Formats: sequence, structure tokens, C-alpha cells
Amino acid sequence: MPTVRLVAVDLAINPNTVMRAYRELEIRGVLDTQQGTGTFVADHPAATTDEEKERKLSQLVGEVVARAGASGLSLNELIEALRQHGTKSNQGATTGQTRRTS
Repeated sequence: MPTVRLVAVDLAINPNTVMRAYRELEIRGVLDTQQGTGTFVADHPAATTDEEKERKLSQLVGEVVARAGASGLSLNELIEALRQHGTKSNQGATTGQTRRTS
């Protein structure tokens, strides 16, 4: 993949926007960034290893904590919101509700 800087210049957009897009694609498993080598379209292995899941979870948690902090939310507020969200998700699953996206 081209560098963040190159994409930003070519598209005349803020490099932070490109970086966020690359990060999101990495979290979703579309891209794989290798320190010092570059960013590549990810090979999709048959199964995700526990180590890979842990890496993705750590990256996702870091992103959420950073965004919450930038929004002025405390860690306790974030944890409570996650608990409430998890409770709502579990209630939907136990009552047979399904979430549709279109």
C-alpha cells in the first residue's frame, strides 16, 4: 500500500484521515502493517491465532481509550458504558432479537 503521506498528498486530504482509515482497515483485518516494512493487504488465514486476536484487541482498546480521553471521558465512565452496551447486546441475543444492517 502507498504510505499515509503519499495518499494524503495525492488525494489532498489530511494525513490523520488516511492514518485513521488505515488503522480501521487493519483492525478489520484487511491490512497488515509491519514496522519498518510497510502496509500490505492482509492474507486472510483460515483461523485467527490467539496472539493475533490479542493484538487486535489491544489495538482496538488503545483506540477507544484514546478517543474517550480526548472527549473528556474518564476510564470509569468508559467501563460503565461498555458494561451497559454489553448488557443491551446480551439481552437482544437472549430475547431472540437480531440486529439487521442494510
